[in-house]
Amino acid sequence: MKTGNYSLFPSDKLLVIYNFTIELKILDTEFSVTALYQNPDPNLEDLALNIIKPKQDLYLALGRELEEKGEIKFPYKSHTIIQVTGYIVNQTVYVKGYAAMDEGYLLYAEGTRGLDLIKQSLDTAEKPSQFFEQQQVKTSLYLLLSKTGDELGFSYSTLPYTVKEANSISTSIHYEENLVITRYVFAFNDTDTAVKSLENIKKANLEATDFQRIDNYIIVTAKYGSQLLVIELRSL
Repeated sequence: MKTGNYSLFPSDKLLVIYNFTIELKILDTEFSVTALYQNPDPNLEDLALNIIKPKQDLYLALGRELEEKGEIKFPYKSHTIIQVTGYIVNQTVYVKGYAAMDEGYLLYAEGTRGLDLIKQSLDTAEKPSQFFEQQQVKTSLYLLLSKTGDELGFSYSTLPYTVKEANSISTSIHYEENLVITRYVFAFNDTDTAVKSLENIKKANLEATDFQRIDNYIIVTAKYGSQLLVIELRSL
């Protein structure tokens, strides 16, 4: 909606559940987050937990349909996890999935490990996440967001493939005056490692326009023409 470009995604559907009246579309949501977990089987894809915040009227309607049409119900603490048949985002094949509603959020995960992912997410919601209490994470997010406007996309990864010495990389994408502005924050164990890694980061980001080092963090800014917005968003 911010860019006026409704062709950013190959489909306007975000979540489809078999036999449901409602098809959750991208424009029906306030935001969607996908958290990836390493699969115990290295030959299989990562496990995905989808956290979606639908608009309030759709959230209530989805809750009613889950209650009425859900296949199997799994009581879990004060919640109910419901097995459904559906698919997320770009897929077109129905698979077994699990869904739960929690304080305005829809949790959805597919496959045999989906039930465990939903339980893990509900457990985390009961108390402050240890992840965001880590000083490194709080500082990294603060450095990335303190002087910027609204994000179109954001990601945080502890697998920064381009710079092996980094502990994590945070990425945000903005759209300002027909420019795509992408910012990266590389987090290192200490200042010395950050200083030694700066040249490697410059080599890995030849298109960047600005490099800043603040203590053990390096902030990289790149600017592109609006025609690359789709590519930058999908790179997240």
